[in-house]
Amino acid sequence: MGLLMWLLIAGGSIGFWGIVLYLAFRFVRATERRPLGRAELDELRARVAQLEGDLEATRSETERLAAAESHMMMLLSRRSESGERIP
Repeated sequence: MGLLMWLLIAGGSIGFWGIVLYLAFRFVRATERRPLGRAELDELRARVAQLEGDLEATRSETERLAAAESHMMMLLSRRSESGERIP
């Protein structure tokens, strides 16, 4: 009798949590598929535009740093070849 009761409780618990997880999954899928309103689309467009601007700024800063590093390496290589100090 004890084993049967334990199996019923365990099976019920597994079934309960299985149903809860299934319903949670269905809820998430339903909210993912909901149509976006005009205001939400405009907000997303603004956020994407901001991200694109930030990415462009990062790209230009990276190019500037790469050019500065290249110039510094050129100066250092000239200095090591000639042995003189270049200001």
